[in-house]
Amino acid sequence: MVKLIVYIEGPPEVPGADSSVLFREGFNRLLSQKFPNQDFNLVIQSIGSVTQTKIYLKKIIDENIEGVLLIDLETSKSNKDEKLNNYSPLDTSRIYFMIQEMEAWILSQPEKIEIYGEQENYKRKNPIAIAENALLKNKHPEDIEKPSEKLNTILSQTFEIIKERHGKQKKAPKRYKKTYDGPNLIAILDLDNLESTFEDVKSMVSYIEAKKYK
Repeated sequence: MVKLIVYIEGPPEVPGADSSVLFREGFNRLLSQKFPNQDFNLVIQSIGSVTQTKIYLKKIIDENIEGVLLIDLETSKSNKDEKLNNYSPLDTSRIYFMIQEMEAWILSQPEKIEIYGEQENYKRKNPIAIAENALLKNKHPEDIEKPSEKLNTILSQTFEIIKERHGKQKKAPKRYKKTYDGPNLIAILDLDNLESTFEDVKSMVSYIEAKKYK
């Protein structure tokens, strides 16, 4: 059984930090749909900012680690090759992108956002299905600019929460919290659907599968 590390752009690994634990658990739940723990030793590690990518890519190569990097592209898919050139002359075949950001994966499955709102007991304030939102409808998720901002808008349009201030309760729009909502939403996404929607997801899964019984 081979050990393979997936280094993910996210909160850096700090002892006792809940955010990095959530990211690790969220992506582990997602990838375990294809790679259950009893069959495959898949390790998830968040690396902090995208600026750490070259450091970890060099680490993979220098230490001969079976691993891949999963980072935000932060631009349109047409700029992917240009982004990869930033890591030349290192082997960039280990880099896979979330296009344009991790949140595009979430926006690609609006029904999961609906389920998440119910799980978190957020109060529904807009009866229109999230899939019908003008920010999403008839758009490929990779073409959505700044998906984290769009997800924040959609959550605030759809749900509200109760906040307590000075001993009084007040309704407020639900805002997106990347380090909490992000990994919790990732955890409930359908990996097969992500593969059919995002080329980089399919490529990464294929790479991991090829290493499964090496």
